[in-house]
Amino acid sequence: MQVYQVRHFLPVYEHGHSRQICLTEFSPPRAQETILCLPGLLETSSAWSEFVHFFARKHRVYVIDYAGRALSEYLPDALDYKMSSCLADICSAISFIIGCNQRAAKTSGLTDPGSQETCLHIVGNSMGGLLAVTLAAEEPPFITSVVLNDIGALLPWSGLVSIMGAVYGAGIKATDASIPYSIASVARDLHVDPRLLRAVMRPSYADLDLRQGLAGMSYEKYFLKTKSPMLLVHSADSHMVTPQVLESTRNNKTIQTFSADGNEHPVSYTDTVNKTIESFISQGNRSDYNQPNSSESDLTDWFERFKGKKFL
Repeated sequence: MQVYQVRHFLPVYEHGHSRQICLTEFSPPRAQETILCLPGLLETSSAWSEFVHFFARKHRVYVIDYAGRALSEYLPDALDYKMSSCLADICSAISFIIGCNQRAAKTSGLTDPGSQETCLHIVGNSMGGLLAVTLAAEEPPFITSVVLNDIGALLPWSGLVSIMGAVYGAGIKATDASIPYSIASVARDLHVDPRLLRAVMRPSYADLDLRQGLAGMSYEKYFLKTKSPMLLVHSADSHMVTPQVLESTRNNKTIQTFSADGNEHPVSYTDTVNKTIESFISQGNRSDYNQPNSSESDLTDWFERFKGKKFL
């Protein structure tokens, strides 16, 4: 089946500055569901190739590149890279997707099934999963389900050290003159802004409402507030989703889980993983979780309230 690929360059306005981000759309002629993919810390849209190959045969798939990644513009020097900036990018992407669906519904007598309702499945890798929960916790009228890849309601210190160690280990080579490697070359390999590499190693990057404790950084209150159906895919020996994290997550949210072999972070989108996700997003009745007749003004009001939160 033919899959169409289109890159959309969307404006984002934040703190008096504007930028453009890239949102890539993959779609068959007639899509069943609409899926938005949220990458992890230093991921770009290229990390989703296996997922897109599987899902875009039947569903409309959007993959976002946050500011400073791939084809999206870098932030100006006056702005620091933070998780809240990623949220601003996501809001722009969702607003665009909803607008496309509503215009299609108005102009088409026989609309595409994916355009009849404002229904969106969000899939987030690692940090992207936390951003998805942040959105879903505010009860938006358009999120149908949330899929998390190797991230739970608690971020254990050991897992965070492992992730930061990998980033720091690549960047620290810049201090050794005998190794022809630098922050700039690492950034070039990852297709990201060199400033982003430095930013993610600073505590100020995680500017969401994460509560520090002995076991790690807690995001439990947001999981508790989230009403959308949720699936957690994790590695069996994950450093981020340990047995303690699983228990904490289940205590705060009724959630389906799927364990994949190994300790990969995030989990690769193999056929088995993809089929599990497809079964999950197909099993719910949209109308149970969404308000398909929400007016444009209702959606605008929701976005304005969300942007007014302290993490934005």
